[in-house]
Amino acid sequence: MSQIAQYHRPRSLEDALKLLQQNSGKAVLLAGGTSLAVRLPGRAEIMVDTADLGLDGIEERDGVVTIGAGVRVADLLSSPILDRLYGGMLPQAARVLASTPLRNRITVGGNAVQVLPWSDLPGVLLAMDASFDIRRAGAPLRTLTADEFYARHPRTHLSPAEMVTQLRIPIPRYTHLGAFHKVARTTVDYAGLSMATTLQMEQDRVITCRIVV
Repeated sequence: MSQIAQYHRPRSLEDALKLLQQNSGKAVLLAGGTSLAVRLPGRAEIMVDTADLGLDGIEERDGVVTIGAGVRVADLLSSPILDRLYGGMLPQAARVLASTPLRNRITVGGNAVQVLPWSDLPGVLLAMDASFDIRRAGAPLRTLTADEFYARHPRTHLSPAEMVTQLRIPIPRYTHLGAFHKVARTTVDYAGLSMATTLQMEQDRVITCRIVV
């Protein structure tokens, strides 16, 4: 049974990564906290709060939209950058992810990595051809495409000393569209079925099409 004996709130990403490395397997990251409320890892003794690490930005630069792992799902709804990307598919999915109080807590990184029953974002990120930046103390940046990241459960890609710091979504060069549809008993329930689709076209020619069910 887990028993948290220490709580840390580091002020830099470097300090957070050092805590993970020094306490490998015993440290757990606290972001939104919704998954920890359901299940705390059995060996967890140290909680590392990510609130002050500066991972809460959404930016457009050099043909790529970056989303910090600490961005709240609710923040996706008010981003003009994301509204222009694939017809606003990511905000569309965020709008039906859980309830308003939970959207104010759940982080993009947590939802993408944990892949729990209420994780609606992984399918959308796959459809948008996203990639994930992974950091570890003293090691170079490691990046996995969504295809690689979700080839098996994302947690199996990450060592206890690593964390996902941001997501990258390439801005399409061509005319692009996207749509997300979720089938559930209520608008805030888990998905019984969800589908994310993206399409890039040049005049009447399909350049790429991705469908994730």
